[in-house]
Amino acid sequence: DLFRRLRQRGHGATGTARKNCGIYKPLVKLKAIDNTAAGSLEFNVVKAIPTADNKVNQIAWKDNALVLFLTTVFKGNERLDCIRKKPTTDQMQARPIQRFFGDDPVKQVSIQSIAAIYNNEMNAVDRGDQIRAYWGLDRRVRRGGWKALAWDFLLEIALVNSFILQQRGQPR
Repeated sequence: DLFRRLRQRGHGATGTARKNCGIYKPLVKLKAIDNTAAGSLEFNVVKAIPTADNKVNQIAWKDNALVLFLTTVFKGNERLDCIRKKPTTDQMQARPIQRFFGDDPVKQVSIQSIAAIYNNEMNAVDRGDQIRAYWGLDRRVRRGGWKALAWDFLLEIALVNSFILQQRGQPR
């Protein structure tokens, strides 16, 4: 519903989806059996299904694990060439990618544009949390209760986000 409304207002949106978010049921089933021998798809397999109103695309892409995406921007057939390293994990769900790489430690792979662009941008929240934890402005709050705590939290978020924007270049 959020993605549909964003699309109606002219905004593009892309993000990963959980199994319980109302995504197409066959994609949910693929995700549920992904880490079993019965359901292991080959590496880099893509399944794209538009919603009934054709406003949002639901995409499943097999990397180490099956990743579910919702997007108003991508159709599911766009690809980019990326250099990928062979994962070192021996888990069952990573066997298709291990077979794909064979003995090569690095390969140039044509992967989904949605995955490549999402992977480049997804680290922002995690990075912000890391910076907040490392440079935490731990101050004792003596008065004000939850309002003072909320203010401190929002101040930290604003400072960290400003720092990240300055690192990435000129803010708009």
